[in-house]
Amino acid sequence: MTEVIRKRKDRAKAWAGFTLVELLLVIGIMVLLLSVVVPSVSQVGDAYNLAKEGQAMNDRITLARQLAMSKNCDVELRFYASKTPEGMTTWSTQLWQFNSASGTYKEISAKSPVSHSIVVVDNDALSPLLSKLKSGANPDKASEVWNALRFRPNGRTAATLDNSNNFITLQLRRDEGNAKANYYTLQINQLSGQVKTYRP
Repeated sequence: MTEVIRKRKDRAKAWAGFTLVELLLVIGIMVLLLSVVVPSVSQVGDAYNLAKEGQAMNDRITLARQLAMSKNCDVELRFYASKTPEGMTTWSTQLWQFNSASGTYKEISAKSPVSHSIVVVDNDALSPLLSKLKSGANPDKASEVWNALRFRPNGRTAATLDNSNNFITLQLRRDEGNAKANYYTLQINQLSGQVKTYRP
């Protein structure tokens, strides 16, 4: 009887741990699964970031329109494009109020930067609105230019818009120039000044 018990104990010890081959096999399977899962998680994060920045841009445009109507004056939303020393374009926005009596502008918000992973697509195919807007340069920063979307006190835009030039598109920086990639398009109604958004 004791011999049987001793053999069972020996057999249990032999099966107590993993062999090196089994351990390497498990690690290999985990690496394979991670290589499939990580890009998917990254794409979900990028899509969320694009949606967040697109909604923030929508909110800024809507705020500019509301301020113009509530203050009974022209309000501009300026889109700033700045070149970094590496040659990359970064974007930000800022609200300005126009005083028609003195012909001067006053800042009414701080600059709101757009995430570095997101770009405002600056071409006539995907963002024709930019070319319709008043433009200027920052005298304090030679590498910075701006385009201003101005709202009148009645809520309409100062620019003459139609269905072919009333939209602006945001994309992930890595997809810039690819019309079929993920995007966030904001279209401004030429009559009411209200914003509609489009996603693929």
